Amino acid sequence: MLKFSAFAAMVTVANAQGVSNVIDTQIVITPEMVSPGKQASGLFDEQGIGENPFMLAAKTEWNSGTKAPQEFIVDLGSERHISRIMFWDLNGRADVIVSAGTPGNWSEMLTEDGVGYKTWKPHEDLDTKTRYLHVKKLSDGGAFSEMLVYEYTPEGAIAISAAKQEAAEREAMISTALAEKDKRPSVDTGTLFGELPLVDEIVTATDSNHTFKELPEGISVVESILGEKARVLPNVGDGVKYFAYKIGEGKYLEPGKAYLLTVEFPDDKPRSFHIANRGADMTRGIQTGQALGDTIFTYTSTNLESLNVPLSQEYMTFQQLFWLNDTFDGIKQARGASEDRTFSPVGGFFVVIGQPGAKQAPLSAGAAISKIRLFEVPDPDAFAVNLRLPEGLPQRHLFYREEMADGVINSKEQAERSVDNPADWYEYHMRLMNFLGMNTFSKDLLEFGSVQHWDVENPSWYVPHKFPHLWDEIVTTANEHNLNVLPYYEYGGSTGKQGMAKHALENKLVMPLKNKNYTHVKWVENKRADLTDPAVLKEFKHMLDLTIGKHKDKAEFVGVWLRPRVSQMPMSFSDATLERFTSQTGRDPMVRKDLAEDPEALDAYYTWWFGKRKEFLTALQGHLKEMGVGVDGDPTVLFMAVPSEPVPTFRIKGQNRPVVTDDVALWEDVATRHEDYDTFRVIDVEEVPQSQMYLEAIINPYKTWGSWEWHHGAPQSDPQNYKDVEGVMMVYPYNRKFTVNDPDALDYFRNDSGLAMVRHFPLNENTLDHVTGYFVADFERAGPYQMLPEALAVANGDPWYLGYTAGHTFNRAFPEYARRFNANYLALPALPSEVVDDAASEDDVVVRKIETDGKGTYVAIVNTGLEPLKDVKVKLPETGYVVAAATGNVVSQNASSITLDLDPAELKSIHIQ
Repeated sequence: MLKFSAFAAMVTVANAQGVSNVIDTQIVITPEMVSPGKQASGLFDEQGIGENPFMLAAKTEWNSGTKAPQEFIVDLGSERHISRIMFWDLNGRADVIVSAGTPGNWSEMLTEDGVGYKTWKPHEDLDTKTRYLHVKKLSDGGAFSEMLVYEYTPEGAIAISAAKQEAAEREAMISTALAEKDKRPSVDTGTLFGELPLVDEIVTATDSNHTFKELPEGISVVESILGEKARVLPNVGDGVKYFAYKIGEGKYLEPGKAYLLTVEFPDDKPRSFHIANRGADMTRGIQTGQALGDTIFTYTSTNLESLNVPLSQEYMTFQQLFWLNDTFDGIKQARGASEDRTFSPVGGFFVVIGQPGAKQAPLSAGAAISKIRLFEVPDPDAFAVNLRLPEGLPQRHLFYREEMADGVINSKEQAERSVDNPADWYEYHMRLMNFLGMNTFSKDLLEFGSVQHWDVENPSWYVPHKFPHLWDEIVTTANEHNLNVLPYYEYGGSTGKQGMAKHALENKLVMPLKNKNYTHVKWVENKRADLTDPAVLKEFKHMLDLTIGKHKDKAEFVGVWLRPRVSQMPMSFSDATLERFTSQTGRDPMVRKDLAEDPEALDAYYTWWFGKRKEFLTALQGHLKEMGVGVDGDPTVLFMAVPSEPVPTFRIKGQNRPVVTDDVALWEDVATRHEDYDTFRVIDVEEVPQSQMYLEAIINPYKTWGSWEWHHGAPQSDPQNYKDVEGVMMVYPYNRKFTVNDPDALDYFRNDSGLAMVRHFPLNENTLDHVTGYFVADFERAGPYQMLPEALAVANGDPWYLGYTAGHTFNRAFPEYARRFNANYLALPALPSEVVDDAASEDDVVVRKIETDGKGTYVAIVNTGLEPLKDVKVKLPETGYVVAAATGNVVSQNASSITLDLDPAELKSIHIQ
């Protein structure tokens, strides 16, 4: 069915034909038109006031609920084109039949069931021509006080005729599409899916059968690349560019069903572009070769990195498994709720290929696409990764959360959502996680301090969410999909009328009268919590009781993932906080001015405050432990101090856009090409670990300026304070190669509970200037290089927790590599590992061993380089029966070494028994 009524469709048609918006008008029924008139008088005594009855009619057989059956005839005086009839329903229930025709020759138009109380019961789209109406109430139970009759206006008649024709054409198309659906050819997808039923195919160089749009008009060109023709968006000029095709048009598509979108492109030159799938509200960016991917100029630093990634000189295939939404946007994507989203089973949806202006991507040759295909996936569960978790040993965790994705389900009005049932949308995510080989589900329960999908119970404490019981359903569904649960909180104090968020707004160290905010980001400065206040700890524990304690028997909870955004859990200098500081440290009472002017006291305050944060997090872990939650033992608290989407960047005066690269000469030349590139600082990728530039950026206070206090609004990571803490980890933020190629930096964040790392995807928000609507995209490298950051993370740090902060709806552009990595990563136990020196015949291969108590030895083998490696010989730490840990396949029955091939950025895990 269409997601808009036929009546609305008529209005659309009428407007398209340039006629009036007035589709129909009321026929005022007078007493002389009704026979017999007395018994029906109460139904027509307020005709002049239309749809706002006073219900002042005297009791009659129609509103007293007695003396049925009752019937009468309305003579309209001439043939009328009836559009709708409405009854004002009172109490009780009785069927009323309205028929058209002539006495003795009636044809039923509608049946009103009388279910309702003091409400209009409309019957629309009647589309019947008649002079007479026969109205009959069949039983005593129902009471009605008014009946309104409408007829089409001349313009409405035109509209209804056009709508009927359109509906007939659509039904014919649907009928044809349904017949073709059962005859879809089984075609090789060229991907891990093998053969699937082909729904639709677009060959971009020659296609003329699909709806096509581009901006600017005529911008795309067809070029011959690597022996094939492809449609190209030249990377010229500063304007945004895109071309888009509507795929699935004229085919039969079904909401909630699994489909595979594939997009073929040449890996011949550095390119940076994005692919937007409007059918699933997914946008993913791709970068090849030395292209940057993420944009340069935006309101946050995207920590640019350019690596000389080899180009395969072959065509590659982007592949995206997704579940089709109930409705979707056109070219322009709405940021949240929208009444403009539509669906037709034969309407298709747009696939948009886009890129920002040339200034944003100086090395890119522009998007180039040869083919776009849509496949049906009849049995998506058949492609789920069969994870082999280490038996009898603690497991690792792979998880993600999304920043700007759930706006499509967050309207209370079903017509404004892309997915009718919000719970379905989350189940799509879980099925995707099964496909990608991830084992831990996470979602926001507090987003920028606002409640998401759980029951606060007391609305004066927290402003409740419109779907307060969805979290309960999500937890149950996660367990059904064999996923652990790790709820995510952006905490800034409770938001209700009696909440705590606004009680801590005046707590900067230095507060000019006109600037009480920590930062210039005003919209995040209205929710703050002082973690040194015992009431804040009490509140957070209560929140854990409601979000985890109430549900702990329905799924396996890992613990919590806590991430305060800017100024949400700031370093407070309120009078009450200073009093706690002085009383707990034995210092004389002081005020802000005293502290600001005494460097020694301020340093002591910093030490005290970071200690209080440690106490707070440790207390949360203890509370979870008392609840009895945790996978493989005790619960875990992950604390992410970085409040922004990108990771912390290097701040160099006058050069606030560092570009880390393995080709310094190239980028020094690029920096001379545009006046806006004057702010570039080109940094050799090897310089970062040598000088520990990135580690210093993470653990040092934020740079600040003017009267702002960024360093107090977002206190830095302090992993050194958690070395002796059980169950609490300071999260290491990463994304580029330069963030994970320093083993010492990763080790700095490790404690006895392991290492937790989260990959930050910059939003790239609004960089397409709303030409394609609201824009957010996560960029990643093409092919196996997609997994380079994760592979280096394992090689240099071996984390037990790997997460993602996705900018929008999460997916992977080349899932075959993500699935392979994930399966091998999760096959390893969450136990300490050590690098085995000189174990591999290739310098780029890192070998780690994990010894267990009675469960054999696990070995992680990682190619950290950018080239594929053949016949790599790996000396094993012990001789034994060797199996592939991710699959259980036998590698060797008695070996002291093995030989294997490795793709770039590939992880292989083996188990020696």
